[in-house]
Amino acid sequence: VKLFDNYQLPSPNTDTFNIVMRRWMSVPNEIVHRNVSQVFSKLETQMSSDDKELRPTKETFKVALQSFAQNSKESGIFDQVEASNWFDRMEKYALLYPDDNFDIDTEMFNSALPWDEDNISISNDYAKIYQNGFDGDQREKKMAMTYARNIEDWVHNMNTISKEEGKTSLAPDLRTHESVIQAWAKTGTEYGILRAEYWADLALKRYDINVRVETFAPIIAAWAQSGEEKGIERVQFWIDNTDNLSKLNPDLQPDGYMRSNLILAYQRYQSVSLSSHRARPSDNIKDEHVSVAKECYDHLTLLLETVKDGEYEAQLDSSPFNASIDAWNSALKSARDEEEMQYIVSKMLHVVKCFDDLIISNYKHKFNETKQNMIENIDDNNDDHENYEIDTNTLLRIHPEVLRLHNDSPAFYTK
Repeated sequence: VKLFDNYQLPSPNTDTFNIVMRRWMSVPNEIVHRNVSQVFSKLETQMSSDDKELRPTKETFKVALQSFAQNSKESGIFDQVEASNWFDRMEKYALLYPDDNFDIDTEMFNSALPWDEDNISISNDYAKIYQNGFDGDQREKKMAMTYARNIEDWVHNMNTISKEEGKTSLAPDLRTHESVIQAWAKTGTEYGILRAEYWADLALKRYDINVRVETFAPIIAAWAQSGEEKGIERVQFWIDNTDNLSKLNPDLQPDGYMRSNLILAYQRYQSVSLSSHRARPSDNIKDEHVSVAKECYDHLTLLLETVKDGEYEAQLDSSPFNASIDAWNSALKSARDEEEMQYIVSKMLHVVKCFDDLIISNYKHKFNETKQNMIENIDDNNDDHENYEIDTNTLLRIHPEVLRLHNDSPAFYTK
């Protein structure tokens, strides 16, 4: 094929096909794996036994398996048979081309597993799954359970091969365990969360796996959104557990996102469990609504004090403030008299003030930090540092965490 006058385009090689396959993976829909498979098939039709530049490599199979994992995540179906077929094809090429590297290792097995690398800030996903607590669409929950079981079976198979054939290069690692944890935590069931905890415990007991705080985030988020009283206890347990473990492994230090889940757990318990008593309101239920709102408020106050003291690397969004406001709003509906109503409203306004203070604190800190960095970059001959100005738009463009809080503000104040 010629381009322009006498310029001859090079013939495609394996890298060309790999690049096209990866480009398809950037498309977020369920047809990705089908299209990747079609590109793979085209490579097979054009390959020749004596041309090393035009035949599938280990990287080609890795991309194909990753597209399979992406499709599984989108469709909610993990087809073990299809995943195994890809490995069968890979073993076929390993026999045909023994000089090529087609070793099946942990990385290849993991490539077939759906996995979220950064799953700390995932409350929105779990809010939808646990919208009605452990109730809800049982058909969806059944599908999610099947999906999680198939992923768990895949990992069990991986572990069996590793032990029986003595392949240490095929031992499940952190990503393997996190994939199973994430799958079970998203089933919307208590059994699923307990299975996720089981796999988290397995990871903790493995000396060769360096667990991280993100490993436990799905479990904490699921319990927080469950709306169960037990959820409050389990969220507290995992925050305390990771906090204790962080003394030996700093990567396990829970941050603001994880600690915020305790406030959310109280509010969700009020919203899901206590609200089921609406048909027969009683003084005990009314008192419990107020009690839960106080718990949200106290934990938010403690969280903000810890952030202020810089005890740990804190990341906060508007969710703990929203949860506290929602809890007080539910308590307001159960208020006995005007005096109690005024008390509750005063607490709501104080939560708003706390949110204001957080935004202002972030602005001041980032303004000073940005100004200092810009001053350092000014030409040494320019002595007019004191008059150097930074506008708000510049700050928001440079610091996404301030922009996040800034954008949260309108939705927050509508509460």
